[in-house]
Amino acid sequence: MKKYYLHNTKEKIGPFDKEELKAQKINKETLIKTNEMEEWKKAEEIDELKAVLLTIPPPQKKDNNKKKITKTTYLKYLLIATGIIILIVIMKKVQ
Repeated sequence: MKKYYLHNTKEKIGPFDKEELKAQKINKETLIKTNEMEEWKKAEEIDELKAVLLTIPPPQKKDNNKKKITKTTYLKYLLIATGIIILIVIMKKVQ
């Protein structure tokens, strides 16, 4: 069975088989080498690892574009709701 080595920015770690690579949470940019390879390659460049990459979900991106309710927006909604309540009360008294 083929063994793979990983290179994080500090050191070479391994060896790992394909199943163990999944636990290492590699991504397409992870540098990998086997004893048969002369140079380090990105995981996405190694055909037999493409299936491993597909089973590891990509990291979730934080959505910083979500609208935050500001005090001004909150006050607008509060004013509108108060106005609607006042209108309902006045309409009931008129009837």
